[in-house]
Amino acid sequence: MHGEVLRTPQARMDLCDIWEYMASDKVSAADRLLEEFNSKCRLLDGMPELGRLREELSPFLRSWAVGNHVIFYRPQPNGIEFIRVLHGRRNFPALLKE
Repeated sequence: MHGEVLRTPQARMDLCDIWEYMASDKVSAADRLLEEFNSKCRLLDGMPELGRLREELSPFLRSWAVGNHVIFYRPQPNGIEFIRVLHGRRNFPALLKE
């Protein structure tokens, strides 16, 4: 059973930035990566405990790797809140400060 994937404004901006960066080289690859993010969010929406607990970064935060990127999210009563998607080499603690 699936609920809702709520995307924060920052998550939406991350997705746009990733798409624009990749699309400058190949639009179809950028489209495929965004679909992969959406697919993983639907999976996590149905099974939010799958992701790695990342409380060292923020309370109740979980993460899931998608290629070179990491989706950060929080389980919600009716789905998940998609917080950010960052490249794996980024400074997570600095970027996830609330």
